[in-house]
Amino acid sequence: MPSPVKKHRPKDPKVPNDPGLLTKKKRKDKARWVAAEEAAIIATLLTQKAAGNASESGFKPSVWSLVVQAVAGATTTGFKKDSLQCKTCYQWVSFFFSLLSFIPV
Repeated sequence: MPSPVKKHRPKDPKVPNDPGLLTKKKRKDKARWVAAEEAAIIATLLTQKAAGNASESGFKPSVWSLVVQAVAGATTTGFKKDSLQCKTCYQWVSFFFSLLSFIPV
């Protein structure tokens, strides 16, 4: 008796099998930064670097929770910023600082 041949049916593209595709990630609103918050980030990171909590590859994860607390103290709005937003702000500030450091005074 020959074995039954399974017919190949293409998957319906409208119904994904992956449960991760069913839920979309919600994006956070873009964070707005004021000078006092940026100053709090820089001051906290300088203090932590002097304390030895930084390496060539970046700051230790525990430092970013301190940065979030410092930014929360400097924030005048009710919007709380998380550690990823603080890291992103620091990366932009350091990028622009490196650009401006090449301009002669």
